[in-house]
Amino acid sequence: MRALLCTIALLQAGTHARMATPCRAGTDHCRLVNTQKSIRAAADRARKSAAEAKDAVRMSRATSVAREAAVRALTNLVNTPQHVKAAQASLAKTKVSAARVERLAPSIQRDNLVDLALAAVSAADEATQAQVAAAAARAAARASEGAQKSDAQRAWGSGDVRLIGRMARAAEDALAVVEETERRHRHETVVDQALEASEIVERQSRRAHRAAYEARMTAKHIAFGADDARGRMSAAADSAMTHAVEAAAAAREAKPLGAEASRLAKEAIARTGICSSTERNVSSSPVMCSAKRPRPEGVEVEKCDEEKSTCYPDWNELGFYAKRFKAQTLISKGVRLSHLNFDHLAAFNPSLVELPGRLRKEIRRQYPSAYYIASVRHSWGQCQRFKSLYKLAPYVIYGKYKSTAEVPGRHSSVVLLDRNFCVLDIASQDFVEELERPNSIGWLAEDVKLLEHNGRLLATLVMSSESGKYFQAGFEQRFGVFELVLEIRDEKLHAWFSPPSHEVFPSLSNYSTASQIRNLGLLVLDGRLMFLTFLGLQAELQPTLLPLSDLPSTLPLLGHFGKWLHNNVNPLVIEEKGMFLVVGHEHEHAMKDKIFQTTSWHTYLHYFMLFNTTAPYNLLSRSPAFCFSDEKGGKCDLIQFVSSLTWASPQRDSVVVSYGVNDCEASFASIPLRTILEFTIGCGLDWRLEAAQNYASHSFQLQAQVALGENAI
Repeated sequence: MRALLCTIALLQAGTHARMATPCRAGTDHCRLVNTQKSIRAAADRARKSAAEAKDAVRMSRATSVAREAAVRALTNLVNTPQHVKAAQASLAKTKVSAARVERLAPSIQRDNLVDLALAAVSAADEATQAQVAAAAARAAARASEGAQKSDAQRAWGSGDVRLIGRMARAAEDALAVVEETERRHRHETVVDQALEASEIVERQSRRAHRAAYEARMTAKHIAFGADDARGRMSAAADSAMTHAVEAAAAAREAKPLGAEASRLAKEAIARTGICSSTERNVSSSPVMCSAKRPRPEGVEVEKCDEEKSTCYPDWNELGFYAKRFKAQTLISKGVRLSHLNFDHLAAFNPSLVELPGRLRKEIRRQYPSAYYIASVRHSWGQCQRFKSLYKLAPYVIYGKYKSTAEVPGRHSSVVLLDRNFCVLDIASQDFVEELERPNSIGWLAEDVKLLEHNGRLLATLVMSSESGKYFQAGFEQRFGVFELVLEIRDEKLHAWFSPPSHEVFPSLSNYSTASQIRNLGLLVLDGRLMFLTFLGLQAELQPTLLPLSDLPSTLPLLGHFGKWLHNNVNPLVIEEKGMFLVVGHEHEHAMKDKIFQTTSWHTYLHYFMLFNTTAPYNLLSRSPAFCFSDEKGGKCDLIQFVSSLTWASPQRDSVVVSYGVNDCEASFASIPLRTILEFTIGCGLDWRLEAAQNYASHSFQLQAQVALGENAI
């Protein structure tokens, strides 16, 4: 057996020797033999080069992931000092706020209650941010623990790895040409064709060799980079862990300070008793107007028979009790809007603003007591569904009391009011032509919200059809911003909606868009118009109407029914306190179309909210859920919708809260600003402090997740 193996080895060696030995006879046969040998040798070199390129690809995929992981970890490691600074800065702010709480809490007075609550909120927020900074430092310090899927994705998509892949494919392509040429000319008998094939194979072999060389060198470069990054990462890891320990120490120190500040503030506010009752009288004493909407006489509220499938004992035509939904009842003897020319149709969801100075003089020549201008909505009214509450006056078309108002069905009106919310006149709305009235903005405008800016009136509004009909198939609702123009002409108030002038309002170049939105707010911060799009841990503001996002980027706020809170109003800026006031709402969800067959939602709960006037417009506080009632122990209306906030006087010490009632009438409640702040900040303190640990912590962690990628913990 051993002799046989030796014989085979000698024969193979002889064969290789003969193949390596060129034919020297100088004949065509020898030239052909030598050419075939060179083709085979070049093919072998091409195969070797292609194999080396493949090896380089495999090596680069491994080492590039290691390099990417090390670079990513190193980036996070070198950022740990920033997390330490953030944690220590939050600790310092926590100490300042906690000290302020300790100073104010023992001798709490109504005058400093709001300051105390805000200091407690600040302490809790900063303590939470210190914990988040410590978590970010810890995550960064541990970022070197293994390669992540994201590292592999980034590494394999890097330029040098893609280059190696291209070189490997080039070597493969060259090898494919070589092998095909070798196959076709393996038994070639024509010398010239054999020589031509040899040149092709040599050229492609050199190409494969160059590609393999480039791949090997690039792979070595990646390997050297990985070694270097790992070395630097190892040196930075020890320092990062020290920083993480320092950040954790700051967070541990801040946490009890924030907790103690919260405890002191809650105890101090509890001693004041301002939040002990679920009912509170919030209204001032307005002068009532002589005009009253007609009421039915002798109509009793239908009693509920619980055996009936259509009876719901928690509701009736008078409304619902707020405590049933863990809400507060704000008792307000509000003024209900009434006028002879309105009482034949619904007039609700008022938006109220003080007359701008540039218009006041002209209008007061004709209407000396004019103070406010308001819009009211008529479309989709539901007065007829509340038979025990409302009786629509007849529409007078002749005689002494002939109505000058539109027939029922118009969408909105513009109304001039005095300081007591009594109607002085209803503006005649100008249209392009009488016959084109159904196609004009004035006829179609719904949910108009007014804002005074630079002496002009801006109006955000919804256009729900283009023919004046409520139901129009195929029409896409539009949301727009227009200027409401007022003018005295022929001793009569005229109004019309006009596209905003680009010279006056350059940010409103895009003033209309096809959209289902209705709840945008408009406000002025530092002289700049801003759109309020979403309510959350931050108010989302943008300087232009477009583009509009369908979803918020901030963490949204949830109400009692577990729904996102949506904005109601144009925010009211409280400049001296650096905050703006907003009202958000939610409504009962499951009982739509069942409670008295209301065509809209019902059981609305509202919330006051306060945000900072500086970016990122953080939420300062949110009040408990509330609704309005006319009397102590009374029910809240089945449908209430707060539609505007307005200063009640130049002193800015009271706020007029305007709201619609049962999609039928408009009401105005004047509430002291101090009452709103105490209710929102003081009585909303428990929720806000909990948010500092839950909502706010989750939001901050999301921010850390974005910053650190999948390695955040």
